[in-house]
Amino acid sequence: MIREAKHPVVCIKPLGAGRVLPPTGLGFVYDNIKPSDTVCIGMLSVEEAAEDIEIARACIERREAAIELQRTRSSDVLNGQPRLRLLFGDLAGSMTPARSPCA
Repeated sequence: MIREAKHPVVCIKPLGAGRVLPPTGLGFVYDNIKPSDTVCIGMLSVEEAAEDIEIARACIERREAAIELQRTRSSDVLNGQPRLRLLFGDLAGSMTPARSPCA
């Protein structure tokens, strides 16, 4: 749908206010946008900014992100609540280095 838009698109909130982990949300967005589109991500700390920027760059460059996910994300996501699993699969995972779906 995004790729079919005639005008540039601004993709907002790809991380669902902390409900979607960055490798999942950013991987989806960067797999579906055009070169003229942009992505708007909200961040709460310098550490989150560094993490999200590294993951976004990894998606753009089609490589694995070299970063470990923080524990400051939504507790629902990190604890793998069932309602989120139905929507996004098992996002709880371990806090191992993020693997970008873009790689």
